[in-house]
Amino acid sequence: MLPVWLAQAIETEYDRSKMEQLYDEYEQLLYRVALSYLHDEYKAEDAVHDTFLKLIDHLNGIGTVKCPQTKRFLVIIIKNICINMLKNKSGRAESYIVNDHEQQFIDALPDPYSNTEDAYCEQYDIKQVAEAVSTLPLLLRNTITLYAAGGYTMKEIAEIEGCSTETIKKRIQRARMQIRKQLGDQL
Repeated sequence: MLPVWLAQAIETEYDRSKMEQLYDEYEQLLYRVALSYLHDEYKAEDAVHDTFLKLIDHLNGIGTVKCPQTKRFLVIIIKNICINMLKNKSGRAESYIVNDHEQQFIDALPDPYSNTEDAYCEQYDIKQVAEAVSTLPLLLRNTITLYAAGGYTMKEIAEIEGCSTETIKKRIQRARMQIRKQLGDQL
């Protein structure tokens, strides 16, 4: 459902309806993309809100709500907003990790264990993997996060990133190799 503050910023009913469709379709995707960049739930929510505010000026340019071009356009907007947020913090774009990053991976995976000891051991392994993921270059980290924690297919990630499925496949392969190299026998 479209937030009231956003609905009030739109003049016509047609534009409000279109924005509501866009919001319902892409809000969660944009949140995940922002979270993969910012590693902070509140900043990710701010980035999503900023994206939809910027989108108000471009509603006339959007034809179909559910199409790869619209999805790509929105992802590009939120990526730029996230990069600007990172730049404003330190004067330059940088990759940084917040402790909550580990929690993202833990929360994204279902807990198949009822035994507390098994759950603790599994969580420990996930934390090790999350720490290894946090050291990856930003591009690889975002791709593997969308794939492993976000549940997106390689094809969907390719559409989001605006590149080929083979490129995404290679990024995931490189990310896995770097994680295995870092963890060694700990897996």
